[in-house]
Amino acid sequence: MYSYTYLDNSEIFYETHTPLHYDFKEKLFNVPLGRKFDFKSASDLFNNQETPFSQSYFGHQFGNPVILGDGRQIIIGETLLDNSPVDIAVKGSGPTRYSRGGDGLLPIDAAIKEYIYSEFLYNIHIPTTRSLALLETTEVAERVVDKTAALLIRVANSHLRVGTIQFGKVAGEPYLKEIVDYAINRHYPYLKDIDDNKKYKMFFEMVVRKQAELVAHWQSVGFVHGVMNTDNVTIDGSTIDFGPCAFLETYHQDAVFSQIDEGGRYRYQNQPKIMHWNLSKLGEAMISLFSDDEKEAVEIAQSVLDQFPKFYNRKWFTLMGEKIGIEDIDYNDENDQKMIIEFLKEIEERQLDYTNTFRQLALGTLAFTPNYRDHVVDYDLMKRKNPSFVPRHHTVQQAIEDAINGDYNKVHEMLKASTKPYNDNVPEYLKESRGNDFYTTCGT
Repeated sequence: MYSYTYLDNSEIFYETHTPLHYDFKEKLFNVPLGRKFDFKSASDLFNNQETPFSQSYFGHQFGNPVILGDGRQIIIGETLLDNSPVDIAVKGSGPTRYSRGGDGLLPIDAAIKEYIYSEFLYNIHIPTTRSLALLETTEVAERVVDKTAALLIRVANSHLRVGTIQFGKVAGEPYLKEIVDYAINRHYPYLKDIDDNKKYKMFFEMVVRKQAELVAHWQSVGFVHGVMNTDNVTIDGSTIDFGPCAFLETYHQDAVFSQIDEGGRYRYQNQPKIMHWNLSKLGEAMISLFSDDEKEAVEIAQSVLDQFPKFYNRKWFTLMGEKIGIEDIDYNDENDQKMIIEFLKEIEERQLDYTNTFRQLALGTLAFTPNYRDHVVDYDLMKRKNPSFVPRHHTVQQAIEDAINGDYNKVHEMLKASTKPYNDNVPEYLKESRGNDFYTTCGT
């Protein structure tokens, strides 16, 4: 049975729908995840619906403000996963009032891509939305090249975004407080009984910390999100919306893969800076909640934002220390910082593959090593922190092309390998590097 706590908010925040029914063929079903909901197949998740809904939100897209919303997603309902609330949503659901003239459909290639990438991130312990099922429909998504439309069943801690809070700000003060209070109750309920001024500051601080740590995770594994708009930044700190994403192959700080990111706004090395910028927009949206005195409110917001570098550096240096086999890295120590930065610089100068280089280091087969000085090196730690492969653009595209032609073998092979990402006994083609000479699309 689903619940619908989001519908306790004012109607300005959502559009309701009649229960969803589709003609589909089940192509992928995440059995271990489905088991946690007592779903034996995708058909089960459409049972016991009451009031599915799509959400309103705002967004800064490539820095430009725009009113948005779920243009091709409907949330079937809320339920529990490991005793915590989650949304179960249908991506590719068809048009909603937020579709802005679009058909609300999801091309099957984009659905397969999100399924692969989200499950891989989950298995390397990076906070992310998850994929429960992929369903092929009888609809056609009319694009430059017409494609079969699919439904991706997504599981998320919620779909609350920075853009959701921004929408509350645009709607007016009562709505802003309402949606922030809902976000607190949903994700940080231990804050709800604290005095308002402290509560909202602490909420903002939690979001800043979680997102700083998330982008540190991305950087540590060479993940380039590609479309870090404020509507793609979650309140709970999970990765969401995988359209133009890719993993680095050749290590290059300025790597950018998205075809529409012509200026490189969301390039690899810029991701922490952009996340900080996005969080500044959250602070601006919440400013009136911090204090009745505008000057004091600005100072509070700035004091929280100023912690972003500390949160990010602490997490990133810890993760990178583990990747080179050092469990007790000191993120404040200049020599420890230098050790990691110089090692990365050498990888870049040698134009090496990022993932393969760190795996070779873990296996003791790399021709050079960091300047460890007096650190004790833990090779078992390295093997647990450096995946043997990542979903590479060319391998994912080949799997997608095969699937479109009816052969899901490579998709299944990649998903199976993703369940044990630190195992070297994966097909060799998954490890093959072809460099960064490719571009990605949003798949809309």
